[in-house]
Amino acid sequence: MSADDNIPFVINLKEQHATELEVVGGKGANLAILFQRGFSVPDAFIVTTHAFQYVLNNQQTKDVLLIIDTLDVENINQLENASNTIKATICDICLPSDMIDLIINNYNHLCEK
Repeated sequence: MSADDNIPFVINLKEQHATELEVVGGKGANLAILFQRGFSVPDAFIVTTHAFQYVLNNQQTKDVLLIIDTLDVENINQLENASNTIKATICDICLPSDMIDLIINNYNHLCEK
């Protein structure tokens, strides 16, 4: 679970909340529905929209949004510079250790099957 509320960062396809669009997004919800109805879908886990929002609340992410908001899309040089800055910033974003642990633990659990 995350520290902020009862929405976890990671959900297995077989869990009840895995079919909720606002929790897991469209692809995750559809995979969970298929899995829960017995279709041949490999067991998996979903990194939730809450995890995504948690990362988006990071200051680096806010800096990226500020760059996008002030971008002159008609200026090719500015677009290229902004693109490089945004790429570097996103690559430097660190996930919280509890989120990393959950993802690794869920992955390892799937590998044991």
